[in-house]
Amino acid sequence: MVLIDLTVVIIALLTVVSTIGLYAIGGPLNHIADNLDDFSQNVREIAGHIQVIKQVVPRLNQTGRLLADEFSLLHDGAERLVAESATPRPLVTDKI
Repeated sequence: MVLIDLTVVIIALLTVVSTIGLYAIGGPLNHIADNLDDFSQNVREIAGHIQVIKQVVPRLNQTGRLLADEFSLLHDGAERLVAESATPRPLVTDKI
């Protein structure tokens, strides 16, 4: 009879300890699941932004190429002006 009572008490203690352990593990796991859900929503939102950006990139590249060409022309013009201003000019002195 004592052996049966002791077995029932041990089974009850194991059940209580297992329940507490699972509850202790379940809290952090729920927190992790919530964070993963937020992360998943953020990834979907970023994917939507990427779709919009992908549509604009060819136009941005075209504009960048045009600006690069214009800057090249401006650079060439500035070099010409520097070269012209570096050439010595005769001094003009007015004698009255």
